[in-house]
Amino acid sequence: MHHFFISTEYIVNGRVEIVGQLVHQLKNVLRFKADDTVIVFDNTGMEHLVKLKSFLDDKIIGVVLDSYKNKNEPVVNIRIFQSLIRFDKFEIVLQKCTELGVNAFVPIISEKSAIYQNLHVIKKKYDRWNRIIIESAEQSQRGLLPSLYDPCNFKDACSFVSDFALICSLNHNESLKDTLEIIPKPNVSIDIFIGPEYGFTVEEELFAIKKGIRKLSLGARTLRAETAAISAVAIVLYELENKDY
Repeated sequence: MHHFFISTEYIVNGRVEIVGQLVHQLKNVLRFKADDTVIVFDNTGMEHLVKLKSFLDDKIIGVVLDSYKNKNEPVVNIRIFQSLIRFDKFEIVLQKCTELGVNAFVPIISEKSAIYQNLHVIKKKYDRWNRIIIESAEQSQRGLLPSLYDPCNFKDACSFVSDFALICSLNHNESLKDTLEIIPKPNVSIDIFIGPEYGFTVEEELFAIKKGIRKLSLGARTLRAETAAISAVAIVLYELENKDY
């Protein structure tokens, strides 16, 4: 069944009001009719089975048939601190990591991502990037939308990491599985720093280590930045969701 995000302000007393671009998608693309049903989620962790009742020019009215907690969110909270890379590649990270279950994205400006330091240009992308996040959450039937933080520089990012932080390094041999063995509980928050093309500088890695961030290896092969982000998230979630505590 189709899965769509609708803000809580449009779900009131069992009545659902669908507005904006989603009206066109439901009416003209997916060809929904009166009495068809969809699932909507409201970014609180709840989702609702909705019967579509009235199709107006600029809105669709539905009624809630049932409400229940979404069960697709991971127990591990992951934030991706992604160095800014080519925007098309950055969008792949947003899309695929949202599908996998990431909770938040923090775009960071590192030494080798200096060509992307125009914050005005970056912020102009945020409407598009948030749409990508919403569409990816809908496709993967999540119950929560990942947050997209304002961009910040690498050193500032290292100052607000959570319980357990990792930085992908080309100069580290310990396996990711071994690194994750020291995590004491399943509901931990994990921050993962992903470098730009050619990785972080040695100085950046040393600064991160001084802040308590651990090095992370994704294996012997050198990965593209977007591949590293997707691989790191997939491995972390697989290892921790299947770990005996």
